[in-house]
This record gives sequence, C-alpha cells and structure tokens, in this order.
Amino acid sequence: MGPEIMKREVVILGVGNLLLRDEGIGIHAIQELQAHYAFEENVCLIDGGTGGLGLLPAIQGAEHLIVLDAVQADRPPGSIFQFALADILCETSPQLSPHELDLPGVLKLAEALCQAPASVVFFGVQPQEVSYGLELTPSVQAAMPVLVQRVLGELDRLRIGWRRLVEEEKCPMLSPER
Repeated sequence: MGPEIMKREVVILGVGNLLLRDEGIGIHAIQELQAHYAFEENVCLIDGGTGGLGLLPAIQGAEHLIVLDAVQADRPPGSIFQFALADILCETSPQLSPHELDLPGVLKLAEALCQAPASVVFFGVQPQEVSYGLELTPSVQAAMPVLVQRVLGELDRLRIGWRRLVEEEKCPMLSPER
C-alpha cells in the first residue's frame, strides 16, 4: 500500500448525479449524514459523484465499504435494496445507474491490486424520476430517513461508533434546506 493511501476502517461512498433529481440520492444521503451525525475518526464519508475509475482512490485502504446510489429495479419509487459485493458483480443483479457500470470494474481492479475492502455493502434506492433538476422527488425524499437508518445499522453491525449531532454542533453550510 503506497504512502498516499490512508488506512480507513469504513468508507461511506455516495455516488450519483445531483443534476438528475433522484439519480443524486447517494450524494444527498452523504450530505444528510454529514449534516446530522458525527462518526469515529476511522469513518470517511465521500461524495463520489459519477466517479468511475476515479472512485478507486476512495476505496483503497478501506476495510469496509458502504455504497449509496440509485438503482433501477422496476420497483416502487423509494424502495431500498441491499446488495453484497457478489450481488453487484453478478450479471443477474438489477441494472445499476449508468455511471455505476464502472463500480464493479473499480472493485475488481482494487481486488487485483490487493486493495479491495474486506466487506462491501451497497444500498440502492429506486428512483422515480431521472431528469434535469436538483431536488429529489417526494417518494425518494421520503426514503431518506430509512436509508440513513440502514447505514447507521450497518455501522452498528460493524461496531463503529456514531452519534446524532445536537443543534449547536450542526454546521449551517452542511444542513440541507427543506
């Protein structure tokens, strides 16, 4: 492992495109977590955008990877899915968003470099609308608290500490406007 790769126990990686409404759920979830929760030092929250190969540095050195994104699964909008790494790499898994086609390749590359996370959990949310716009649709926005709780539950399973910020600790720049 090179010196530029910092060892992190958990990386929470939100991916998506904020300009395409529900396609940005992963990024919105990262913003929600940053605005309302504090985590142990070994937890890194990353806005991966539509990264593709650019996601490799984000996952190198991680022991555990939690990915948040939109997923097309022909289910009701706002439905939340959980996948393991084997599901993501499986050809019969639901079609992920277009930029997400790069994630399995990035994970395979990390594995080939002996820098893959020991565990990968993917939380996907069925979008309602993927068109130009900055706001999540109401059905996907309504799924946000459940998605956040699923992430916090995964951290609990990993025995990683977190706490909800009190009002005085919240940074106005990070708090999403409602």
